[in-house]
Amino acid sequence: MAIQYLFCNTVTVISRQETTEYVDWISKKTYKQSQRPIKCRISNLNYKDLQLIGGIDDVKVKIQKLFTLPDVNIKPTDYVLFGNSRYQVITMYKAQDDKGVHHNKYFIKCVD
Repeated sequence: MAIQYLFCNTVTVISRQETTEYVDWISKKTYKQSQRPIKCRISNLNYKDLQLIGGIDDVKVKIQKLFTLPDVNIKPTDYVLFGNSRYQVITMYKAQDDKGVHHNKYFIKCVD
């Protein structure tokens, strides 16, 4: 079975692109926001995940795993909307097999 058949969730990734304009020798930053839906799988942490991220962040807050295809790129500055919650990427892991990167695994933290 191909991994994309396991992706039963859809999230919205909100990206913010920063541009700088110079007006009268003064820089002004503007932000353009874009949204894109991504098919994925979201699951809870297991014991090994807790060991892995135990020193990275406070695991008492709501942290989950998000799995995507290897060509999906979610940056730590992006937000992930799932249900009524907004998540931020803590860290990313590229799972590999003998043919290359199999899928991306993100640890995401609920921020509101």
